[in-house]
Amino acid sequence: MTILMAHKYLFRGGGTATYLLTLMEALQAQGHRIVPFTVAYDGSLESEYSDYYVSPPAAANEVHLRQMRLSPWKALKLFGRATYSLEAKRKARQLADAADADIAFVNNIYNYMSPSMLHAFKARGMPIVMRVADHNLFCPSYDCFRTGEFCMDCVDRGLWTALRHRCVKRSLAATVARVASMYVHKALRIYDCVDVFITPSEFLRDLLVQAGLPEARVRALPSFCPPANGRSPLLGDGDHILYFGRIWAQKGIDTLIDAYALLRPDVPLVIAGGDRDGEMGRLKRRAQQARVADTVRFVGHKDADDLYEIVRRALFVVVPSKLPDTFPMSVLESFAHGKPVVGARVGGIPEQITPECGLLFEAGNADELAHGMETLLADDTRRAQMGEAASQRAHQVYSIDAHRRELLSIFDGLLLARDTRAEELQAV
Repeated sequence: MTILMAHKYLFRGGGTATYLLTLMEALQAQGHRIVPFTVAYDGSLESEYSDYYVSPPAAANEVHLRQMRLSPWKALKLFGRATYSLEAKRKARQLADAADADIAFVNNIYNYMSPSMLHAFKARGMPIVMRVADHNLFCPSYDCFRTGEFCMDCVDRGLWTALRHRCVKRSLAATVARVASMYVHKALRIYDCVDVFITPSEFLRDLLVQAGLPEARVRALPSFCPPANGRSPLLGDGDHILYFGRIWAQKGIDTLIDAYALLRPDVPLVIAGGDRDGEMGRLKRRAQQARVADTVRFVGHKDADDLYEIVRRALFVVVPSKLPDTFPMSVLESFAHGKPVVGARVGGIPEQITPECGLLFEAGNADELAHGMETLLADDTRRAQMGEAASQRAHQVYSIDAHRRELLSIFDGLLLARDTRAEELQAV
């Protein structure tokens, strides 16, 4: 089939883009034709359909909001893109016609592409599958996390609640713009165009249903595990404890440092990832105050090959998130390298980590995390067995083949239903 795949970033780097580009290659290997639809940023995927890409809201090299130099006109364009873009709608329809696409697979299109494309695809009679990997459809700040706690106030009390708390970047203007666009989408019933929503976890599926989406149109389909880059796992072996991912307050790295300080093991704690909002500096000071600064090593952002080796050399990985992560890829990446994971009992993490391949602890509880870490440090045999179970889970439960089969089954079902309706109309 010919599958139109929409995502605002189609270049290597972000988790969702990496998921989509890897999936594209897997589908093309089976003979399916992929038609990309994205923003024309520098470095976006080259395609025979590049002329149909949507213009960037700012400069072509200004990918993220923090990079954008926004004039009043560009700020207005960005608000329009987040709300309803006529350009995106027009180009989506033109692209679907030019490529004669069978189905649309829509991913992260928020803010820089616009959901207006959904109207274009629906007007053409194309089935639409939308992958929702975060809380964007019902939370103005995307993460359902406020003042250190899980928050569903905008679902329970209304979107206006976000204005009082300035939930988007702590800015009233940014929050007003975001809430206004969400009210427009609700008024237009634009997400009614989507035939099937897929989520990476049952946790997020349940939240979408709680937020008002029909249960029959929302399905959980776990993400697939990235390859281990051809390197054999070191089961039970390693020379450090590891956290990798964004260095951000919501990720609970402070809890990890506190737990590490309680244990004071004879192996270092390695923290790999890029800084956000100055959190790395605060964490370094915390490690100094706890007198573990000499053995807590911040190694910064690493490219894929270097990161793979850091994960491979770990004894185990800790995912201490405080926010309700829907389905952190760091868990799957750890499993792919045969590493057990000690993860917070929050969001979709408990769906990923079974007792055979890791341990869970109460988010924010340094004592319970320290106990879990001590358990794995003290028992080489159990750690190796958990690593083997993690590797098996990665290749059996979270394989790209299983993901692709299930996704194509959804596509086939929608296309069959569309063709059946068309035949019935012709028969009338």
